Amino acid sequence: DGTLVPLRVDGTGAIAMASGTILAFNSNPSVGGSPSETLVVTGLLSTDSILSITQLTPGSIPTSSIVGYSGQANNSLTIQWTANEGSGAVVRVMISR
Repeated sequence: DGTLVPLRVDGTGAIAMASGTILAFNSNPSVGGSPSETLVVTGLLSTDSILSITQLTPGSIPTSSIVGYSGQANNSLTIQWTANEGSGAVVRVMISR
């Protein structure tokens, strides 16, 4: 019927259906200088279930890819790239709340 059912895979590889409200937040631009950077993601809560993280805008060195995340906190998230992404990278974080 065309209905999209959001799924997520947790750290153990288990698949779970997302419940609650689905929201997306864009980060502030990165400052660059490291393949790991904590970005401001206004609206993100430490209790949100992250469904996906995608790169919306490449940084000034657009040759790397997102490989992970950590440090989820209220209004911030640490993103890991394969290399220094440079300044100006913006990510979109989709969550279930």
